Amino acid sequence: MKSLESTGTSFQQLSSLKTKLRRPGSLPQAPGNDALKEAAQDFEALFLRQLLASMRRTVPEGDPDMKGPGMEIYENMLDAEFAKHISQSGRGLGLADMLMKQFEKAGVSHEK
Repeated sequence: MKSLESTGTSFQQLSSLKTKLRRPGSLPQAPGNDALKEAAQDFEALFLRQLLASMRRTVPEGDPDMKGPGMEIYENMLDAEFAKHISQSGRGLGLADMLMKQFEKAGVSHEK
């Protein structure tokens, strides 16, 4: 069963990402800007977090004494940290790199 709390956090992260990119001066003047790279990595981390949560739901539950609201919160936090670490270390899944290439092709720039 999917937790409403974890879904809310994902929507909050996506909303935060949108706000960050809409802020004047937050879009890059040239491809390869650090803010755009960070946003691409954040998106990849969000995707990974959802992937990890879906994978976790496929695993049969173990000891019922080990399951509870505290454990669910811990698992959500662990998934978030795993996703952040994977997306920021090396290539991750490559999703952030693909987004950056698409931004370059599109000539993403911010005009004031």
